[in-house]
Amino acid sequence: MLLPKFLLKMNCLFFLKNLFNFRTLVIISPFFLLSIKHWINTLVILIFFGSLYYLFKNKINFKFSLINILNIRIIFCISLIGPFFSVLLAQFLRNDLYLPNLDSPLRLALCIPIFLAISNGWLTNKYSITYMWSKYIFPFSILITFVSILLKYDIVTVTSSSRISTYFVDPISFGSLVLLMSFNSIIHYSLFHHKYNYIYKIFILTAIFIGFYLSILSGSRAGLLVIPFFILFWSYTIGIKYIGIRKTLFYIFLSLTIIIFFIYSDKIILKRIYLAIIELCNYKFDEINPDNSVGMRISFYRNAIFYFFERPLTGWGDLGWLVLINSPETSNYSSLVAREFAKNGFHNEILTNSVRSGIWGFISTISLFFIPLYASLKIKNNELDLHYKLMKSLIVLFILHNFIVGITTEVTNLVFLSSFFGLTLSVYLGEMIYFYSNKNTTQRNL
Repeated sequence: MLLPKFLLKMNCLFFLKNLFNFRTLVIISPFFLLSIKHWINTLVILIFFGSLYYLFKNKINFKFSLINILNIRIIFCISLIGPFFSVLLAQFLRNDLYLPNLDSPLRLALCIPIFLAISNGWLTNKYSITYMWSKYIFPFSILITFVSILLKYDIVTVTSSSRISTYFVDPISFGSLVLLMSFNSIIHYSLFHHKYNYIYKIFILTAIFIGFYLSILSGSRAGLLVIPFFILFWSYTIGIKYIGIRKTLFYIFLSLTIIIFFIYSDKIILKRIYLAIIELCNYKFDEINPDNSVGMRISFYRNAIFYFFERPLTGWGDLGWLVLINSPETSNYSSLVAREFAKNGFHNEILTNSVRSGIWGFISTISLFFIPLYASLKIKNNELDLHYKLMKSLIVLFILHNFIVGITTEVTNLVFLSSFFGLTLSVYLGEMIYFYSNKNTTQRNL
C-alpha cells in the first residue's frame, strides 16, 4: 500500500534529520582529513556549537559518585586548555601579544565542551563513534586519498624529491596520518575479525595495505620510526592475548616482509633511510656540521635547548630567538643556514613549544600527551570486553604515535592537525568515560 504524500514527506524529513546531525558530523570528521583543506577545522567549529547547545539545554552538572571520574574530566580539560594559556601567558610576560599564535591552541580548547558533552552521553548510539571510526571511516579515508592520487586530482602534490602528499599537508604529516589510520584499522580488525565476512575483511585489509604504501611513498621517516613501536605494542596488548603466540609471530613476519618489500621497491625511501644512518653516524658535536636532514635536526634540538634556558619563563615567541642566532654556543656546531632554517620550527613538538612559550609551553605539551594516557589507564574494566579493549588501545596508540612522530616534527602546530588531535582524543576518552565509568552497559557486546 502506497503511503500518502505527506507521510512520505515526513519520512524524508526524518531521514534527513537523522542523516545530517552532530553525530554524523563527528563520524565523518576524519573522512576528508587529507583531501579537503579546512574540512576538519570547519567541522570542529560546528560540533563545538552543537556541544555547547547540548550542555546548556540539559544543564549538565558533573557531580558523580565516582570522584576520580570528575578528576579525570578536570585534568583532561586542563590539558586541552593548557597550550592556549601557555602561549597567552608567555606573550603577556613578554608584552608581545600576537593573536595568530593562538589559533592552533584555540582549536584544542574548542574541544573541551565536545569532550564534556560526549562523556555525558551526547551522540550515544548502539555503536560508539570510536567503533565506527576504526571500522569504516579510517579505511575509507585511506581509500579516498589513494583514489584521488590515482586520478591525479589537483589535491595531489609531488614534491621536488618525488615524495607524495596532498596540496596542504607536508609529506611528514601525510605519511604519519595515513599510517595512524592504518594502525587504528589493524587494532579494530585484530579484535573483531571473527565477526566479519570475507568481503569486509578484504576491504579493511586492502585499506591497511594501501595506508602503508602511501606512507612509504610520502618518504616520511618519522612514520617508519613508529612501526617497530606499534608492532611491540600490538603484540603485547592484543596479539598474544587475543590471537595467540604462533599467529602473532606469523603476522609480524608477514608484516615485516611486506614493509621491507615496499621499502626496497621504492628507491627514494631506501636512499633516505641510508642517508639518515650515514648522517647520524657522521654528526660532530664540537665542529660545524654539513646541512643535511638528520644533522640539521640534531642541531635544531641543541639550539632549541640553548634558547629555552636563555628565557625559560617568557619564551621567545616565533622569532625572538634570532637575536642569539650568532651566539658562539650555537655557531660552533651549526651553520648559518641551519640556524636560520629553524624559523620554520625546530622539528620537535616539545622543543618548539618550549622555545616559543618557555616553561609554560613545555608543561602544557607534556600534559597534552601524558594526561590523556593517565586518564585512560585509570578507567578499569574487564579486559575480555572487546569494546573496552578497543577504546583503551586506540587512546594509547594515538598518544604513542604522536609522541614518537613529535620527536621529528610538530604535531599540533598547524590548525588542522590541532583540530584533529583535540577532537580525536575528546571522542576516544569521552566515550570511554561514558560507557565504562558511568556504569553504562549499552555498548558492552559488539
